[in-house]
This record gives sequence, structure tokens and C-alpha cells, in this order.
Amino acid sequence: MYGIIRAVMKKYLYVLIAWMLPLCSIHAQAPVWNPDNGNGTFTNPIMWGDWPDPDVIRVGDDFYFVSTSMHYVPGCPIATSKDLVNWKMAGYAVDRYDEDARYDLKGGDRYLRGSWAATIRHHNGKFYVGFCTPSWEGEGPGHFSICIADDVKGPWERTIFPEYLYDPGLLFDDDGKVYVFHGQGTLYVTELASDAKSVKGEKVKIWDKRFKNAHEFGGGYGMEGAHAYKINGKYYLTCPAGGTEGWQICLRSDNIYGPYEHKLIMNDSGSYPPNGLHQGGMVQLKNGDWWFIIMQDRGPIGRVPHLVPVKWVDGWPMLGSGGKDIITYPKPEVGKTYPFASPATTDEFNTSSLGLQWQWNHNPDNSRWSLKERKGHMRLKASYAESLKTARNTLTQRVQGPSSEATVELDVSGLKDGNVAGFGVFEFPYAYVAVEQTNGEKKIVMCNDGQTIETIDRFEGNKIWIRARVMDVGFRAVFYYSTDGKYFLPIGNELSMEHKCWSAKMLEICGITEAQLPKLYESWEVVGTLKAEVAAELGVSEDVKVIAGAGDNAAAAVGTATVGDGGCNISLGTSGTLFISSKKFGVDKNNALHSFDHADGNYHLMGCMLSAASCNKWWMDEILKTKDYPAEQAGITRLGENHVFYLPYLMGERSPHNDPSARAAFIGMSMDSTREDMTQAVLEGVAFG
Repeated sequence: MYGIIRAVMKKYLYVLIAWMLPLCSIHAQAPVWNPDNGNGTFTNPIMWGDWPDPDVIRVGDDFYFVSTSMHYVPGCPIATSKDLVNWKMAGYAVDRYDEDARYDLKGGDRYLRGSWAATIRHHNGKFYVGFCTPSWEGEGPGHFSICIADDVKGPWERTIFPEYLYDPGLLFDDDGKVYVFHGQGTLYVTELASDAKSVKGEKVKIWDKRFKNAHEFGGGYGMEGAHAYKINGKYYLTCPAGGTEGWQICLRSDNIYGPYEHKLIMNDSGSYPPNGLHQGGMVQLKNGDWWFIIMQDRGPIGRVPHLVPVKWVDGWPMLGSGGKDIITYPKPEVGKTYPFASPATTDEFNTSSLGLQWQWNHNPDNSRWSLKERKGHMRLKASYAESLKTARNTLTQRVQGPSSEATVELDVSGLKDGNVAGFGVFEFPYAYVAVEQTNGEKKIVMCNDGQTIETIDRFEGNKIWIRARVMDVGFRAVFYYSTDGKYFLPIGNELSMEHKCWSAKMLEICGITEAQLPKLYESWEVVGTLKAEVAAELGVSEDVKVIAGAGDNAAAAVGTATVGDGGCNISLGTSGTLFISSKKFGVDKNNALHSFDHADGNYHLMGCMLSAASCNKWWMDEILKTKDYPAEQAGITRLGENHVFYLPYLMGERSPHNDPSARAAFIGMSMDSTREDMTQAVLEGVAFG
């Protein structure tokens, strides 16, 4: 991505902490990758960014392409084209995910959930998009969704099925029946009701053979990602196998329930070895020609789509040239020549709605961002968060290949102590460059995966320009800064972009706060960390710190928060009492810190009126590891009736099980707070853990 993002910090302090783009505008768009060679040919890929699991249809003269976007919001991006080569964004099938509070980054996260392997079809004047939402690690079954709209731009009506139909492929048959092909390894077909909003019958197994390689059965490679077609009376399924280095198979039968025969239709990794072209969908032109959009994994840049012609040989759709991608082809014959087009990147923020190139990390808090408060600018308002990983309203867009560069102009004249404003690359690990203010002084910092790599003290300017550059050679991101917008200096070290999942890097506009207690709570002190067995029962890291605090503020009523998957609940009462309950053990009915009751199979730790010596000693002996914090130094015995212990997850680190992709984000944070703000911090901080 090329372009400039301008951000201006507000002159008053937002109390809640989040990754934040207070005000920004992106200037005129510069060229990005375009496959059209301008001479009647095109060169793959057709979009050099993360557009995984493609499916494609034609409606009249228009082509529509749908893709996976996982936890990013809005979800299920849909692009449109007149010639299958030049694409632009059309909309999204999912506005937000309301079925789980963790999509709001409350009580956990939903990284790598959301929408997977979307399928798109058009039937009787309506658009249909289906996708699956996976689930793992004891979360229970996933589910399947169908979204329906009269216009691809929306509005869309979403129906969530209780059934889990993995990697779905929709088919509207000639007789009016509706089917979904689905499965991983073993493939099934399930009939839907005529309106496609519910399951009508039981799933039927149609394929369970596995491959040793592209040519032989007998190994461990099953098929998935089935897309279905009815052509000349026969049923065709196109399916990938072999994973990242895989190939494409076609199944064919005279009956929807089989038996199916198979054919290898593409086996090629030549354009980006060893990663093979696999998974996608095919579409027929008005003139009768067929084309196939198929993806290829290109590491942290993402899974990029290729366009290849289909040649029918003995009733089989063979892809490319003899099953190989020759990279450059004559453009599809659509009857006209259309101008160059690519999905937007740069944005002036001069419209009433957010540009379609932008997605949020999880659901945004729509009350805390605006395109209207200052014309031509995006304003994000901060909320408390532990780090970028758990911050709401992180605004992102795809990294573009083969390289991306973005420049942000920041006005930091409004920073206050504890504020940070910057720009970076969003992945796990992430990195950013920012301006941070402490004790009235500003400094420039470069952070790589939570570690400050370089600091430039006594920055006295009011504006700074920050640049991030991403390269697919070595998958590196490097960072620069400028004090005049003309001359840029390197800062920090390289971010080595990793690819631990199937979602690509994103550029991020972000704002954060350091993990410090507000000034009102400076008297609070760390008294230890959790014992391993206690941490295990609570489902958190042993590195989570335990804080002791004093005074009326600590005794404020702050309500209840849920941690992680709901296995641990924390509530603070009006007298400063802390309740930590784990569903693995039992509720303590005696209101004493050292009491246990296993009758109902639950466990309840209770910290109440911690002036009792026995409670203090039990806490130190049974809950805390106090090797570095002996009781006489921890100040436990001098706490009074209104003192309270709590586990501030906003002070700890709880890494997600999988990494999201990398994107672009903007930083702003605050340390100052009132009692009400700390209440919110405790509730949200614990929930975000």
C-alpha cells in the first residue's frame, strides 16, 4: 500500500485506553499491484494480498468474488469485476459478529474464528453467501451461516445454523432443491430448506478417500473446500488436498449422492515453490468459456488468488495449461476492454461511511469513532486495553505484495502524560513506532513484540511522520521516522513477520496506553505472582501479577467481569471484597479466604476483609509464589478492612492460541484516571485477559 495517513491527536485526554486513531486522513491513492498488462494479457496473481479461499460467480456482466476474513470486521469481503482481471471492493456479507461477546474483545477474543471458506451463489434475484465458523480447544462445535441479500452491497440477512458445515459449497439444483457440500477429509452433502435458512435432512457421506500424494490414494491428505456445480447433467465438485503445498482435485458423478470418480486438475507450485495452487471456484463467461480462480499461499503476505483458464478434456475441467499455471495469459473474452482497477488502499476519509478497504480487528465500538466530528478525518476515541492484542477499534487493511509502504503524519501537540500515538504492522508478533509522553516530555519509541527497541528522548516537535515498509523478500518490515516529512531515518530493528496461521499481515493504525496503574492507585503494590497450580486452575499465566491496594477507592463497587472462556469469574463487592470463582471447583459458602466447599463441584477463592492474620497467611502460603515477595515486604499484615486483593489481568500476559494476521494501526493512551475509570479498567482489563 502506498499513501499517506494523517493523524492529529485531540487536545483533551481520552480516559479509556485503546489502540486509537484520533483523527486522520489518507491522501491521494498511488498505484498498487495490478495484473493487467495493458496489451490484452494479464499476469498472476490477480490481487497480491490476502484474499484466501476464493469463490466466484457471474451475474449478468458482473463477476463477484468472496473471500475468508476470519475475525476481521466487517466480514466476508466481496469484490467485483467486469473482466475477472481488474477488481474493486463491492461490500461485505457480515456487518459484525453479535453471537459471542468475545468478538467485542470482552472475556477473551475470537482470533481466527469469524468467517471461513465462504461460498457465493445467485439464485432467483438474490445473493447467497455461506461460511463456517470453526471452534476448537474445548469451545464446543462451530456453526454454519447463510447471508442473503437482494444487492451485493447489502443489507444482508444472516442466519446462524446450529449445524457445523465445514468449508461449505452451495448448490441450487435444477429441481429447486438446495444443497451444501461440506467436510474436511470426509466430504458430505446436506440438503437445506428451499429458502436456504435451515437444514432439511441428515448429512450424507459422499467421499472418504485420502491421498498419499497428488496421484495416489492411501496417505493422510483428505479433501476440503468443496465448491459444487451442475454442468450438462453431471455434478462436479472441485476440492483441494495436500495443504499449503497441495493440488486441486475434481469429483464427478451422475447422482448428487455419488458414487464419485476423481481427476487431478491442477498440480503446480512453480510460481512460488513449494506452495501449490489449491482451493477456489470456477465461473462461466457469457461466451461459454470457463475460468477458475485458485489461491496460493505466499507466507505472511497472505493467500493470493490466481486466474487460470479451464479447458474441458473428456468432460473434466483441466486448469491452466496441462494442469500448470503459465502465469501470463490472454485476458478473458468479455466483449469489452475495461480500465485498470484495484481494491482501494489510500483514503481521504471525506465520505460519511468508512472506505471498504478498512476492517477492524474484531467488532468495533461504534460509539468511539467518527468520520463526522472533523470533516476529512477519522477520529477514534480510546478505551482501556492491555495491549494491541486486546484493543478494540484497531483499524486495519491488507498488506500489499510484493512490497507495501505507508506513511503517517501525526500531530502530537495534544499528548498528555501516559499517551502514546503511532503506526505499525499488526501480526503476532507486532511492531510500531510511536511518540510517548511521560512527565511532560515526549520521546520517540520503536516497539517490537512488546519490547522497546530504541528510544529517542526529548522530542520537542508537534508533528512526526512515521513510515512502515513491508517486503515479501525475507518477510521483513522496517520502520522510519521524519520530523519534516521529507527526510526519513531508520529506527529500531526489523520485524520478522511470521506465518503461524492462515491469515496475512495487516497495516495498523493504533493507539495504546502503557500497563501502569493510574496515579490514584500509585500506593498499590505487586505482592507476588500466582502459584503454578492456582494459575492452572484459573486458566491464566503464572506471570499474572497480584496487586494489593488500600483506601476507599479500592473498596468501590465495581461489579463483575468474566475471564477467558467463562471458566473464571471475578467480582469486587462494595466493601472491597474480591470473589474469584472457577467452575472447576466449588462455591465457598463460608465467606472466608481459606474455606473450600466441593459439594457442587466448583471452587471459590474469596478475599474478604483481609485484616485477619489467618487469611493473610493462607493467601501468602497457598495462592502466591512469594519467593521474591516475602510477607514482611509485601505489606500483607498491615492491610486494613477496606484493602482488597485482585488479579489484574490487564497487568498480565495471556497469549492467544493462534496468531492473527498483520495489518496497519494507530496508537493513543492515557494513564490518568478517576475511581469510575479504574472501575472500568478493572472490569475490562480482567475481561480482556
